Formats: sequence, structure tokens, C-alpha cells
Amino acid sequence: TVFTPPVMEKYLRIFNFLWRLKRVEYALSASWHVMKPNVVAARGRKSDRNSGPGVQASEGHLSVGAALRRCQTLRNEMSHFVTNLQYYLMFEVLECSWVDFQVAMSAASGLDELIAAHNSYLSSILVKALLEDCSAQLAAKLADLFDLCLRFKGFSDRLNQAAQDAEGRSFMDSRRVKERSSESNSAFPHLHPAPGS
Repeated sequence: TVFTPPVMEKYLRIFNFLWRLKRVEYALSASWHVMKPNVVAARGRKSDRNSGPGVQASEGHLSVGAALRRCQTLRNEMSHFVTNLQYYLMFEVLECSWVDFQVAMSAASGLDELIAAHNSYLSSILVKALLEDCSAQLAAKLADLFDLCLRFKGFSDRLNQAAQDAEGRSFMDSRRVKERSSESNSAFPHLHPAPGS
């Protein structure tokens, strides 16, 4: 039989790796959708206009806009890495291994040669995708990077929620100031001369 338990275990390793990579890509994409409105809003804030990536708002803390921009830059770097890794796996690993497997299948004259071609196909994918024992340290580093990307998504969601809350409070504060100003203008008209007088 072609699909023995060891073969199925190899497929499981490959699919788990690809699925995890796709999950990280989705998480980074979702964080971009959450971040985008806040980054655009931060660009318009007067308090953040002169704050570059290293400018501090007060007492050692980054301004909200600067923190959001740094967060967006980090997300872009992570997304770039994940996209390139996906490209490598899809086109340099899976597609090339599949072409080689098709050639070996065409040349196979019996079931034993077909099984050997299939095992070679899976081994090729595992080696090139850094999933074999010889690449265990690198695979562990990739797993750590994936975990960091997923943790980053949670952090960025909390940061963006805090930015939205701050924006809402700022809006309510400015609205209260305008209401009080109009109340004082109507209560004390003699203190506020009409324009042109």
C-alpha cells in the first residue's frame, strides 16, 4: 500500500506546517484591517504630526500615533517574511517536488517504483520545507516566529482598541468644551462682543 502510517505522518507534518503558516498570514492580514483606520486617523492628529518613530510624547512614552506607526511597520515586516516563505514553499518546494514526482511516476514500471517515487516526493518536501530532523533548530526558530506573529496580533488588537478608546474620549472632551463655550457665550453675552463691533 502507498499510504502507510509513516507516510500519513509525513503528510500530517506537511499539512500542519502549511496550515500554521496560513493561520499566521490570516492573523497578520486581520490585524492590518484593524490597524489601517487608526494609522490614518493618527496621521491627522495635531499632537502626533511632529512625532516620528522615535519621538516621545511625555515621560518616556511614545505618542499614540508613533506607537501605531511602529506597530504597522512591524506588521509589514512580518507579513513580508510570511509572504516570501509562502512563495518559497508553494513554488520552490511543492511545485518543483510535484513536477519531479510526476516524472518519476511516468517512469515507474511497477508498484514498488511508484511507492519509492512517492516516498522520495514526500522526503523532498520535508527536507526543502525544513521539516526534517536535520533542520530541527531552524524549524524551531520558524515555530517561534509564528508564535511571535500570533502574539503580535493580540497586542496590536489591544493597542488599536486603546487608540480607538482614546480617540472617542478626545472627541467627547472637545464636544463638552464646545457645549460649555456656547453655554458661557449665551449666559454672558456682554463678555463676548459680536464680530465687527
